[in-house]
Amino acid sequence: MSLASEPAKGSTSSAAPPPDPVKTRQQIKLVVAITLFVGWTAFIGYLALTSRDAIVVSRPQILVAPIVLEADVPQGSEDVRTVKVTQIYRGQPLLSVDPEVTRPENLEIRVAGFREARGWRGPGDYLLVLQRASEGKAAGFELTPLPPSPGFPPPNHLERLQPAIYPVTPSVRAQAEAALRLSPH
Repeated sequence: MSLASEPAKGSTSSAAPPPDPVKTRQQIKLVVAITLFVGWTAFIGYLALTSRDAIVVSRPQILVAPIVLEADVPQGSEDVRTVKVTQIYRGQPLLSVDPEVTRPENLEIRVAGFREARGWRGPGDYLLVLQRASEGKAAGFELTPLPPSPGFPPPNHLERLQPAIYPVTPSVRAQAEAALRLSPH
């Protein structure tokens, strides 16, 4: 036997040193942080893709309006249209409807303000936020414009005057009902 092949007594072996527990914990923390960052970024991307056309109902518009209802709005380019009311959330007395009736049958009303309204997506069911029409209008009701928000003046005065209408979806109904619960009317 040769002495060169045997390690000398008291000398250390040439094997790798034992892993440092502090360095291992730092590596684990880095992997966890990177995984969370990638997961969060993927989730935000998913939300951006799936909620691109989300409709947000203006609570201030609902709060100031005396009439909130759903109606079937026909196609047309005229400002005043005859709409068929399908559900009334608020304003039955102003519509000359029994206050207990929320789903009227064959109730049609004339509404002005469609030419400048935002939210039009073609004929169908819409949430309409209404008020009595001004004197001299050909309709009995008109769309309620969005009220100005304190601290956020519109870029130009005319933008504030545009009313909004909302295609009826479960989300729009839920938002309208939540706003109506806050309303003093």
